[in-house]
Amino acid sequence: MKKNIGYILIITLVFIVFSLYFFAKCGSIFVDFSREAYIPFQMVSGEKLIKDIFLIYGFWGYFINFLIYKIQPNFNLLMIEAHIISYFIVLITYFIIKKFETSKKAAVFCSLFILSSIFSDSVFTFVQPYSFSTLWAIAGINLAFFALLYKKETLLYLTLGFIFINRIELFILTLGAITLYFIYIKKLPSKKAGYILIFPFLNLIWLIFNQISLSDILNNLNYINAQLHAKSLSFLYRCTGVFFEFEVFIKSIKNLSILAFVFSMAYLLKRYSKIASYVLIISFFVFIPRLYTYINFSLILLIIFSIYYFIKKKLSNDEIIILLLSFILASKSVFNVQWFSYSNYGFFVVVFCLYILFKKNLDKNWLYVIFCVLLLCCGFYNFLNIRNKDVKLIKTPKGNFYISSQFYNVTKKTIDYIAQNLKENETMLTVPEGQILNLIANKGWGFYNTTFIPLDFEIFGENNLIQKLRENKTDYIVIFPRDTSEYGAAEFCKNYAVDFCSYISDNYKIVNVIDEIYKVYIYKINKKE
Repeated sequence: MKKNIGYILIITLVFIVFSLYFFAKCGSIFVDFSREAYIPFQMVSGEKLIKDIFLIYGFWGYFINFLIYKIQPNFNLLMIEAHIISYFIVLITYFIIKKFETSKKAAVFCSLFILSSIFSDSVFTFVQPYSFSTLWAIAGINLAFFALLYKKETLLYLTLGFIFINRIELFILTLGAITLYFIYIKKLPSKKAGYILIFPFLNLIWLIFNQISLSDILNNLNYINAQLHAKSLSFLYRCTGVFFEFEVFIKSIKNLSILAFVFSMAYLLKRYSKIASYVLIISFFVFIPRLYTYINFSLILLIIFSIYYFIKKKLSNDEIIILLLSFILASKSVFNVQWFSYSNYGFFVVVFCLYILFKKNLDKNWLYVIFCVLLLCCGFYNFLNIRNKDVKLIKTPKGNFYISSQFYNVTKKTIDYIAQNLKENETMLTVPEGQILNLIANKGWGFYNTTFIPLDFEIFGENNLIQKLRENKTDYIVIFPRDTSEYGAAEFCKNYAVDFCSYISDNYKIVNVIDEIYKVYIYKINKKE
């Protein structure tokens, strides 16, 4: 451990510097972070997950955030939590890599990992998470494979249970991969396998303590099923370029084929390793723009080479473990051809695994330099992307955040109007998204769903949402500009929620219009019975 302290300090220092620079600048606080910041506020206000709040992901992330809000409801504390989880992931990755490389190289790779994967202007970012449960699950997956590499069975089984209560589908993938590995090495699970049940058992106790009934759980599952089959969700996936869309598939295969050709040429030149290295260097610089768009297809290259070396019996058990880890972390992104998406969670490990396989036939030192350059370029790209964003800081009692300059005036004036005009006992609803405004104003709305995007209107039903609004008699409704075209309907009140807006027009009056490039309409209920 003493030998690692110096490198860990380097990683820590780099991480702190980038944490301070990128803090509250990644992603969009209204679109990507609002739900995660608002749901713990609902829980502190007395509402319960599943019974009163639609739960898409596992409960752990919301439970931890609820405990944080019990201390102080400030979304900046959640961002700090996300940075701490991310730092933990980096350290675990360091020790995983250390099984394959020297400490110095592991430290360099981890530093590049920070640049290339964690701090990015992404919907699915580490440091301003779209889903805390996903981030906790990613940390759990890394820890599980760390335990597998270092033969720590108790930790392995505990962690599997932890992944289960965060993201069930990732648990199934992880458990399946580890089971296949045990079959491959002809090993049976030990008695410690029962530790998998500890975290699910604690989750069950939490459900019982909060009086969550079976009917509540089934009701929540029915809504999840409706969401998975919703047309608007399917449209969203098509907009982001899923692999199974024919046009995207053809375009992606074309670029993949070019890249695969370059790798193949380098591989054929293995007897002339220095020449092969030059070929790889040139190809990386030529195809860097394409790599940003199709970075997840590095996974397909990895699968091809993994199968080849597995058949040739040139993979050690440790190499099989890290390959399985990379496949699981990147499993979400294989169906999405855009850099900004889930590839953030698996990109680094995939690249490192490619390095492990390629060095079997290519000059190791040159190859190491190439992959360092690749990761450095990706990190620099993320840095410039954030650096070039035109953003301004908004300070609120519940936390500070950066927002695009074009939205700054309208957002600031909306927050100020709400603070100055809404009474303490009055309620407010923000549509179609932007629950962060409710948190800042300390206002709940008492709806089972947490957003009012086209997906919500499809799965919950517009008439049901109107009925809920009628029952709640919400005092104020804020219609905030949010382009939801990625769901197939761009404009609230025009392309969707038409009847919902008609009800608002009939029962509410406009008390303010904030017109700053984008318009915010603020309605107040005519009269409460």
